[in-house]
Amino acid sequence: MKIGMAFIMILIVLLTACSTEVAEKSMSGTSGIDAISKTNSGTEPLHREESASKQDMGEAYSLVFDEFMQHGGGLERDMQYLAIELSKIENITAEDKEKVQNDLSKYGVDVLDTTLDELEQEGRLGEARYIEGVLLTVESAEVSDNKVIVKGSVYKSAKGAIGIEVVVEYRDGKWEVAKSAETWIS
Repeated sequence: MKIGMAFIMILIVLLTACSTEVAEKSMSGTSGIDAISKTNSGTEPLHREESASKQDMGEAYSLVFDEFMQHGGGLERDMQYLAIELSKIENITAEDKEKVQNDLSKYGVDVLDTTLDELEQEGRLGEARYIEGVLLTVESAEVSDNKVIVKGSVYKSAKGAIGIEVVVEYRDGKWEVAKSAETWIS
């Protein structure tokens, strides 16, 4: 009898808590879908939801860019530097950028936060827009509390690039790669 009564009390508490949460969400007018930032394929910085800042976003993006390198199809051979377009990701902190650059230094070359246009201005573009390094670009990003979806590319030249989509999820207190796939090859 006491066990049955305790079960009923717990059930009432859980139902009350769930109904309060649903009411708060419906009153605020947001849904889980609204929590994901919009995709941006232009030159504007990409938006990151504030709630995602609770986790180590530097770690999330390090995993994303490491996956880019794993799908590089040999484009990374003989690279003299690794360039990453970190400037297109809005609200990425200086600490996040530093973590990404430090993590990717494992490839044994300088890691630069730059764009293809900046590489061209520095005189680092050769014939057929060939670079001596590899450029990792972010074309779009969707960020929520526990998931980051990034579409981008690994670039070596106008005729040597690979499009990649990577999904990382925050599970058990750390970021993990959930999925990665090549989306196009030039």
